[in-house]
Amino acid sequence: SLTTRALDIGYRYLQTSPILDRAAPYLAELSRRTEETVNLTILDGAEVVYLARHRGVHSIGVNVFIGARLPAFATGIGQVMLAFLPVLDATARLDALKRNQLTPHTITDLAALLKKLQRIRKAGYAVENQEMFLGGISIAAPILTRDNTALAALNVAVPTSRFTVADAERRFANVLLEIAREIRGPN
Repeated sequence: SLTTRALDIGYRYLQTSPILDRAAPYLAELSRRTEETVNLTILDGAEVVYLARHRGVHSIGVNVFIGARLPAFATGIGQVMLAFLPVLDATARLDALKRNQLTPHTITDLAALLKKLQRIRKAGYAVENQEMFLGGISIAAPILTRDNTALAALNVAVPTSRFTVADAERRFANVLLEIAREIRGPN
């Protein structure tokens, strides 16, 4: 079994991560402005890995921890990163992971997922409604490199008990895009 020495490796990664270092104050600002749970993730193959999380004033009922891995196809934060990859790369990543039906809302069909990724790229952000967790809505924006590839992503996660999808999108999409541009910095 792992010992506490394994924590050293993870902690050192977090200490030396340039994206986490750059994004940390902006993530705190996003949490303050929205009062909701916000996350920062990177894409690793066909999964998202959570690098930072700020819990909001309101509970969302889902406890994801730093280092957690979730399938990118079923999360708004993963979908937005996939949308800003070259289509062949995104398709290969989607093919690499078994796309299980996680909730009644999960999109598992490859063609349908690719269409959703096109819509996300056009909008500039993702809206995910209960595809990963029942009762959860995620609005996500990419942090782009100079060539418009997703380096990382951030999201606001809210429960369906307090928000409709339209309300969450209206309230959080623009602030997410603003913060993501600030993290990216000048072109």
